[in-house]
Amino acid sequence: WVQQKLDSEQRPKMILEAHHGAPGLHYMVAHELKDIACRLKSRGCQVRVITMLREPVERVISSLIFNHLGMPEDQKAINMLRYFAEEQSRYLVSGHFKQWPDAWYKIPPPGFVDKVLAKKVQEALSYVHIVGNTKRLDVFADKVASMLGGEDTPLDALPDLNVTPDYNVTPEKLKVLSGQDLSDTLKNALLRATQTDRNIYRSWFGNSTERIHTFAKPHTVRSLSEDCV
Repeated sequence: WVQQKLDSEQRPKMILEAHHGAPGLHYMVAHELKDIACRLKSRGCQVRVITMLREPVERVISSLIFNHLGMPEDQKAINMLRYFAEEQSRYLVSGHFKQWPDAWYKIPPPGFVDKVLAKKVQEALSYVHIVGNTKRLDVFADKVASMLGGEDTPLDALPDLNVTPDYNVTPEKLKVLSGQDLSDTLKNALLRATQTDRNIYRSWFGNSTERIHTFAKPHTVRSLSEDCV
């Protein structure tokens, strides 16, 4: 369907969401998006990529809660962590954890940042026009609206954009998500499971996870069509 639209319409307009089952962004840039961007460039069209990063430890805890329908006991949580280790970085490279290579199903040793993985992630992000931070989803929504040629949406008009899903809102689960009531053993496992993710997140948003801005630093976005012939 996408290929048909791209080939048959002079100026196709579409928004595609990459979700579970889709290839990682790194793969899409190398094997799909550059070719599409070059095909559309001759028609005066552009391809724009946006994505969001979430504070890595919070993301992994959320994945544990979602996949277990509640926070599992420590040992079960640690056993499950092998499916969510460096979850954000690996998702950007290879998509959902069911698509990962077997070597990724383990928690990295302490002090280990996967430089090869980080390089692939940063390479993919260099083509992204808006890198959002889930802590400021409202700002991200405004930036996307502006990019699409619309007006910024008043924040009070988006009351449900940044609400924790119902399965997370019990006081007990919120305490877990805020980092309370976690054993030292589980905390250490969570830190080991997010070493590369935290390195990448900090490179964009700094050491503080509470910064109010959406963009970590100005960066030159690489054009997907820069190498068209």
